[in-house]
Amino acid sequence: MANIRKQSVTAFLWSGLGQYVNMGLSFLTAAVLGRLLAPTDFGLVGMIVTINSFLLIFANTGLSTTIVQHKEFGKDEHNSLFTLGLVSGVIASSILALLAPAIAIFYKDDRLTMVALSVSPTFLLTALTQVPQGILQKQLKFKLLSIATVSSALLSSLIAVYLAYIGWGYWSLIMQLLLRAFLLLTFCIYFSRQAISLKWTPSLYKKIYNFTGNLTLFQVVNYFQRNLDNILIGRNFGAASLGIYSRAYLIMTTFNSAIGGVISSVLHPTLSKKQDDIAAMTRGYGEIVQYILWLSCPVMGLCAAFAPQFIHIVWGANWHSVVPSFFWLALAGMHQPVYITLGAVFASRFQTKSQFYCGVVTTALLVLAIILGLPYGIVGVARAYSIMSHLIFFPYMYFVWCKVLQGRFQAFLRLVLPPMLFGWTLLLITILTTNNDFPAFINRNFQFSTAFIIAGLAWLLSLCVVFLKRVYPSVKKTLLS
Repeated sequence: MANIRKQSVTAFLWSGLGQYVNMGLSFLTAAVLGRLLAPTDFGLVGMIVTINSFLLIFANTGLSTTIVQHKEFGKDEHNSLFTLGLVSGVIASSILALLAPAIAIFYKDDRLTMVALSVSPTFLLTALTQVPQGILQKQLKFKLLSIATVSSALLSSLIAVYLAYIGWGYWSLIMQLLLRAFLLLTFCIYFSRQAISLKWTPSLYKKIYNFTGNLTLFQVVNYFQRNLDNILIGRNFGAASLGIYSRAYLIMTTFNSAIGGVISSVLHPTLSKKQDDIAAMTRGYGEIVQYILWLSCPVMGLCAAFAPQFIHIVWGANWHSVVPSFFWLALAGMHQPVYITLGAVFASRFQTKSQFYCGVVTTALLVLAIILGLPYGIVGVARAYSIMSHLIFFPYMYFVWCKVLQGRFQAFLRLVLPPMLFGWTLLLITILTTNNDFPAFINRNFQFSTAFIIAGLAWLLSLCVVFLKRVYPSVKKTLLS
């Protein structure tokens, strides 16, 4: 037991380190590529990545999650799942290759035919990665998993920057996708230390169907929630507008993954060990949600308040048109890292069907918001998405907290309201003290104020020092219990 506790804390720390290093690499690479490539380059690749994300659902089929959740699985089951990943990866790659001409017609850009054909192997590589990655997660070997993730990201980013520098344009981004998928597969297979062989076991696939089937259905629904805005912007406004919007969206999702993803990757195997103690699971998850919000609300509030300066530093002066969209998406990012952890809760309670139904409802509402915002351009889409995201947060969390975890909603509110109110207060005070008219701030640049950035960062640092001393011990206790 003591060894498991030690492994849980070590896994949390290594997962966090890997996520934050990846975030730093992502921002650094994006900053460099943003100065070497045009918005059209990012938009063109963004169009195909949007299609990729849908087919990737069927290439993955929740294999890594299945391995983590089923503690009784051994080598034979792993080999059978690897074979299933191979088959699903080949099918997904073939579908994208066949759809390449149709994708080019849909987006009205002939270049997308070759782009789609070139990117299609990533499905096979990603599908094959699921089993060795799941084995490492199940064994809480997040140190090795972090090394694999960071190494593949670093090497592929360096090559992408070099290719962009010598004039490869959007092909440098495509090579980055291919190399990262290949390197991650190679590292995960090596670190898992398990000889992989092919084995077809229909009885096993039938056994896991309900779990993986509902999980896959949720991912299909969630795909439209996460990507419909990109699809519609690319279709209606072209590659340049999508390139601008995708830069704003990338910052939000990168931060969400850095906060929610680092915990979610460890949270699932940790909660799975507490399947028989719902009270401990609820208490531990609540402390983790509080920890996430004390980080995400102030940080994203400051990012929204200093949106022009932030974009100028990260992307450069040529990307100022990203600012209005980023402002609204940063507001949504104040609470969105919590959503990333919900999959671990549903999976650990074997309620992937409930997760699917929740996904249908939330996706329908967000899709409606995106459609309503579309006539007002990319800023209208970002604004509508942000507002709806805030409106559905508490109803969604009520269902998770009270129905799935069987907790009291008053207890949940006591955990989440203080950090959320603090984040909004910080945002409003920062805007008011920088002497900016609020509506004008959303639509135009305002004077760079180094003093207020330093003051805001100092405020954030003091916040982290004070509250992490109180919240982090609770998170650590959850992992140790």
